[in-house]
Amino acid sequence: MASRASSESAEPAKLPLLGTSWYRRGAGYWARRIALAGFLLMGLLLLGFFVTGVYLRIVAGLSPTVRLVCHIAQILACCAFLAWGWKAARRQIQEKRLNPPTPTGAWQRQREDSRRGMSLAIVGRVVALFAMPVLPAVIAYLIGAVCAGVFARELPMEIGARRSLERERERSGADSAGRR
Repeated sequence: MASRASSESAEPAKLPLLGTSWYRRGAGYWARRIALAGFLLMGLLLLGFFVTGVYLRIVAGLSPTVRLVCHIAQILACCAFLAWGWKAARRQIQEKRLNPPTPTGAWQRQREDSRRGMSLAIVGRVVALFAMPVLPAVIAYLIGAVCAGVFARELPMEIGARRSLERERERSGADSAGRR
């Protein structure tokens, strides 16, 4: 029989935003994934409505023909950026699946992303003022990227955590067999 320490070391690791629910993939896991996706999409849609309202105010003073051309260009850009965001995110997910992060690596990445997000928020405000006419397309890109992540069956950090757990169990099994 394995010692208590070796059985504890083979426990599923906590992952950012998923906790240990990734291991069993039960109702709690899917509730977290759906809630996270809903929260992200709702935020992006609200931001998209705001940005679209600003865009409409910008083009309101133009002649009807120019305004129609701007609207058509904006619709085409939003559709293209939505597809581009989807494809880019799917490609990134596939690359991460080939070399998934360990649970420790997933936590380190989340910390780095949150630090980077703070500095980008300040720069983003300045860029937003100049890029206001194309921001609806940028929001469409982000919506495509979020949807690609939402519809991924298994996240790369889950794959990495599962592999790490299997390696720990193999090591603890080898340790307990060596003690006999």
